[in-house]
Amino acid sequence: MFVGIEKNESNERTVTYLENLVISKELKRVILFSAEMDKSRRGMQDFLTALNANRFKTAIFTYEDVINESYEVYQNKYDLIVVDGFLNNVDLSDDEGRALHLFLNANQHNTIFFHCPLTPKEIFSLKGNLLDETTFSRTVFGSKQLFWDDSDRENFLEHLSHYREMSVDHRITQSIDFLENEIVPYDELKFLSKEKIKSLLLNGDDNVNSVIIITKDSKLKLVPFESFKSYDVAVRLESFAAGNGYVGKDPSKSRVDEYFRTLLEGFYEFLKTGKEQYLDYVVYSPISDVDLILKIKQEMNKIEI
Repeated sequence: MFVGIEKNESNERTVTYLENLVISKELKRVILFSAEMDKSRRGMQDFLTALNANRFKTAIFTYEDVINESYEVYQNKYDLIVVDGFLNNVDLSDDEGRALHLFLNANQHNTIFFHCPLTPKEIFSLKGNLLDETTFSRTVFGSKQLFWDDSDRENFLEHLSHYREMSVDHRITQSIDFLENEIVPYDELKFLSKEKIKSLLLNGDDNVNSVIIITKDSKLKLVPFESFKSYDVAVRLESFAAGNGYVGKDPSKSRVDEYFRTLLEGFYEFLKTGKEQYLDYVVYSPISDVDLILKIKQEMNKIEI
């Protein structure tokens, strides 16, 4: 999606999260840590360009603007502001320190994208020093922490785990949950994919009648037909008769594609109606798989599955 960014193992989680925000047209308070500021800045600029294309109003301030109080007081003029180079200088005068705290406290409820060059060790060294405990918590723990180098995420998590043992700050637990959870690309579902369907069929037992189901808590399963009613079923396909070779071998691409689309349609209908769906043939609505996945995610967010 972002033309200026090449996804790699180090930045994939961060880029995927930013792509998801653009697709969902959702803004979050973010702090992006990067030792390669030029590369991550290009990614940040592509992110802002995509937001602007979606009619969000954004503005970029430098950290120097903040500590010198030379930025515009925007008073809700922008949907998102960026502080570029955040904390690239921690040796501040008294006036600069006051200006920094004034900005952070005045904007504690606003949506800000902090672009920060510090390592986890460096950022945690500021806790209780340059930034008092409350301001540090609101600014760092209160933002979604992203890392241009994913190895820094592991380091950051180690620091968080240490502080959780000494603090009752709920933002620490929220940060750990965010950093430990998988970020699924906007065009994928964590629980349903063609690869998962193929694996279920390939590893199934052709000696028993079986059926593919999705449970109401979003689990994809191949289960014996005689026991499927013991599951809390949201969607089920037509059953596979034992001995007919439907399972236990590598399925054709067309079969996998058909089951995938049918399960998408069925689960979307379940989310809208709350009723169990039984589908024994493929149903195609006039939208793409990706658009259907996005609709499913929107419905899932409504009911927090």
